[in-house]
Amino acid sequence: MISQSRNSCPSTGYLMLILLLCAGLAAAQPIPPDDPAFLFSNTAYTLPARRGGFALLHNSRYGVSRRVELGFHPLMMFLSPDIEVKWKQVEAPQFTLSSFHSINYPSFLMCVVQVEGAGGFISPEFTIPTMLAIQNGLIGTTIVGDRHILTGRLTFEFSLKNAKPDARTTVDLPFVYPRAAVYYKDYGFITGLAAEGKVWQRLDYLATVDAYFFPQGGLDFFSETTAGAVWRTGKKFKLLIGGKLTYGEYPFGPQWHLLPVIDFRWFLRI
Repeated sequence: MISQSRNSCPSTGYLMLILLLCAGLAAAQPIPPDDPAFLFSNTAYTLPARRGGFALLHNSRYGVSRRVELGFHPLMMFLSPDIEVKWKQVEAPQFTLSSFHSINYPSFLMCVVQVEGAGGFISPEFTIPTMLAIQNGLIGTTIVGDRHILTGRLTFEFSLKNAKPDARTTVDLPFVYPRAAVYYKDYGFITGLAAEGKVWQRLDYLATVDAYFFPQGGLDFFSETTAGAVWRTGKKFKLLIGGKLTYGEYPFGPQWHLLPVIDFRWFLRI
């Protein structure tokens, strides 16, 4: 039964994504180019109702109402369901504050990558417990002049599980380990700063710093720093090209990684 789920879920996800994008293209309307809700970074602003912001590496976003926005990944939704809710709390001319809430279920994805030999990330000898990660936080965004937007966020996350996962099931890779550490460390904190603004005509910049702290059993620290150029190819599409510098305290010791980053934002009315 597990093998059937592995074969059917990804195919279903691809089909649903294609149908969703086709529907969006059919109903797409011009996006206001100077509306701060359509920035590349994830800010305290919420998208207008029935507007979607699709992405490659990050969760896609969808405006439910003027104050509520949903986040999800169209492909990973069927392997590691992750639902986010952003709720705008304070809205002023120069400052916006929103609360952030999410829940993630990674157990099925961890079972999928339990493969012996090449291509396997977790040994099949281990039993993966049922686990959930819950995040609650605040996101604040302010406008500096008429060209720069700054965003800060603070998040507390904790995990619920029916058994403690074996420490040997960790996937010690950049991006993956910091986001999965809460299942082994029980709880943690995430802080972040982001700056985005105009450089020249359709060229923008994006710079972000995120830090992960896990106090359980000795403080573990991870950081991700991103810098890149954002090209606004039109009123609905933005392309990011840059790099990401990561630092992490992994089970085998601290490591630095410098990786290229290519991502996009595609805004549609659905």
